[in-house]
Amino acid sequence: MIKLTETGRRILRAIFRGVGAVTAVSLGCLTGCMYGPAPDDGDDVAIRGYVASKEKVPIPGIVVSEVNNSYQYKTEKDGFFFIRAQTADSYTIIFDDIDGPKNGGEFKQYTLVKTHEEVVTEGTFSVELELINDDD
Repeated sequence: MIKLTETGRRILRAIFRGVGAVTAVSLGCLTGCMYGPAPDDGDDVAIRGYVASKEKVPIPGIVVSEVNNSYQYKTEKDGFFFIRAQTADSYTIIFDDIDGPKNGGEFKQYTLVKTHEEVVTEGTFSVELELINDDD
C-alpha cells in the first residue's frame, strides 16, 4: 500500500471535491437548466416546450422542427423538447408524428408560430396534439 503525505492527501481531496462539484452542476443542468426560462444570448435562442395529447398524456417521439433550422428534434419520453434556433422576429415550429402507433396513435401535424418575445418570456410552453381519427 502506498502512503501519502499530508500534502498529497490535500491535493487528492481538492481534486475529488472539484470533480464532485462539476458532476453535481452538470447533472443539475441536465434536469433543472433544460426546462427553465429560455436564454437570449443574441446569436441563438432556446425554444422549450411540452407536447401532450388532448387528455394531457405526454407524447414521446414527436418530431419538432423550426422552419429556419435544419435540425429535427424528438420529444423525450416525458413529452418535453428543446430546440436551439437562430434569433429571429418569429419562429414557426412544426410538430409531426412520424412513428404513429408507437406513441399511442397517429397525431395530426401541428404548426405553431411564436414571436421572439414570447419564446424569451414564456420559457416552456405546452402544445396539445389531436389524433388524426379523433371524432370529437
